[in-house]
Amino acid sequence: MPDFMGNLIQAYREGKMTMNQLNSNAVFLMAAGTETLVTSVVHTVFRLLTNKHTLTKLAEEIRGTFATAEDINMTGVNKCRYLLACLEENLRIQAPSPATHPRYVPAEGVYVDGYWVPGGAAVGVPIHAACRSPLNFCEPDRYAPERWMGEDGKYAGDVKSASQVFSVGPRDCMFCFVLVLVLLCFGVYANICG
Repeated sequence: MPDFMGNLIQAYREGKMTMNQLNSNAVFLMAAGTETLVTSVVHTVFRLLTNKHTLTKLAEEIRGTFATAEDINMTGVNKCRYLLACLEENLRIQAPSPATHPRYVPAEGVYVDGYWVPGGAAVGVPIHAACRSPLNFCEPDRYAPERWMGEDGKYAGDVKSASQVFSVGPRDCMFCFVLVLVLLCFGVYANICG
């Protein structure tokens, strides 16, 4: 039975991707499959336990949405706007991976922000720098799930698209939904809703 790497190697052998693409995908899959879930769960629980207002507000939302742990499903979870905001904010303030999600410059080279970058070079933006920059976020070091709710004018100027901790486009990952289910089904539900 082929695995992810086997499929990537086969695509490379068939000429469907370059060595740079094979390398980039392999690095991404290896990093995405290790530690990120555990790291995010730990940091999210820490943020909730050290921000009483946030924990209280989240508990109210969850208790109002789910009567029992058995009621939890993806449809219901997606209706929990504050829960999703808490997760988005945790990922922004404490990205589980320091990776830059490299992209390779086309063979002819390009200018990036006025600087010439030769073809074949790997480029990327450090996630932590983008997510903690005051150019992108008001009070960038403050844990504020409200910034994702669109209800507080203080955060209206936030560049939320700068918080792409798991890449963008076809390389994006459904990690956040897995994180929600893990948090709710394995302990956080009992502590918040019990």
